[in-house]
Amino acid sequence: INAEYMGILLRFRRQMKDSMASTIATFDTGHKGMIHDTQYDFYGRKLATCGSDGCINIFDLSDEKTPKLITTIQAHSGPVWQISWAHPRFGNILASCGQDQKLIIWRENQPNEWKKMKEFDHHKASINTCAWAPADYGLILAAGCYDGTISICSTGKEEKWEFIQLDAHKGLSLIHI
Repeated sequence: INAEYMGILLRFRRQMKDSMASTIATFDTGHKGMIHDTQYDFYGRKLATCGSDGCINIFDLSDEKTPKLITTIQAHSGPVWQISWAHPRFGNILASCGQDQKLIIWRENQPNEWKKMKEFDHHKASINTCAWAPADYGLILAAGCYDGTISICSTGKEEKWEFIQLDAHKGLSLIHI
């Protein structure tokens, strides 16, 4: 699907008639090429999108009918396959993974100003999926790679990151965690 024609379902009606969802608005995400993932933040106030152009776009959803592009992050040197928001108790943190074999953690330091917090480049194949653990376990991120390996990345209060890589599915590629 071409990004300029891609409509995004912003949210479901609270009281759905006949158990059906409806599109509230569609908009141009600004991506050049395919969109691979869209994720709401914890509160549903921001929407992040990622695509084949290597970018992450973040939208403000204050006005549900007119989402506002608030930042574009040139995230990866190839397609970004998936993004994942951390729990807000850790701040505004977003993880991304892509074909360039990188897992990157982004932090919003100032309003609409995102900086790379940590980059992991230990994988030897495309990283296809990433997901944060429940907040009660801490700031822990899992990533699945095309070569069948899984990595677990975690940090404590000092923001010193630990990285563990496991051969989880030899001979199989991971597409979702």
